[in-house]
Amino acid sequence: MFEIVNINGKRHYKINGKFYKSVTTIIDPGTFNKNSSTLYADIGTIIHYHAFKQFDNLPVPDCQIWVKQAWVQDKIDQSLHMFREFLKDYNPKVLQVEQFIYDDEYQYAGTYDMLAEIDGETILVDLKTGNYYNHYPLQIAAYWRRTDPNATKAMILQTDTHPDRNPDLKYKITDFSLNDLQFYEQKFLKKCTENIQRST
Repeated sequence: MFEIVNINGKRHYKINGKFYKSVTTIIDPGTFNKNSSTLYADIGTIIHYHAFKQFDNLPVPDCQIWVKQAWVQDKIDQSLHMFREFLKDYNPKVLQVEQFIYDDEYQYAGTYDMLAEIDGETILVDLKTGNYYNHYPLQIAAYWRRTDPNATKAMILQTDTHPDRNPDLKYKITDFSLNDLQFYEQKFLKKCTENIQRST
């Protein structure tokens, strides 16, 4: 359906011969240490796979080499424990996981983590396995506007294992109301429009 393409160090998706920027490429949260970001991105990918594979037949990620390190396995186990605690506390009826989306008008694409019914409402859940960053609201709003069925709320679920930020190893929820999502959607679409204008 799509092909992931690296253009000038930024992720793009090729869909039916057309290139779409990833949500994070449009937001451009900044650059990080390459080796560190690769390691922690791979850990996050592995955690996502093990968290969501119970809900769908997901492809096995190709970054399993990190699991051979004991401290990495500890982080994965701790994060997945927090995710299981979230499932127990919220009892979501999972509708979709790892759902690919794209937007022709604003020329972006990406994958959202989970769409679920919780207490009778359709909610978009974005799993984050590390620190909270300021660009996350824009990111979740970008995914939210392409959810089907359309979510009425969203939440960022953090399963951060950093001992200073989360010494008790408890998951954290950041909720977004419909008004919040609409507010951040407009900010994201402004960035999309600026990106399109620069490309023409």
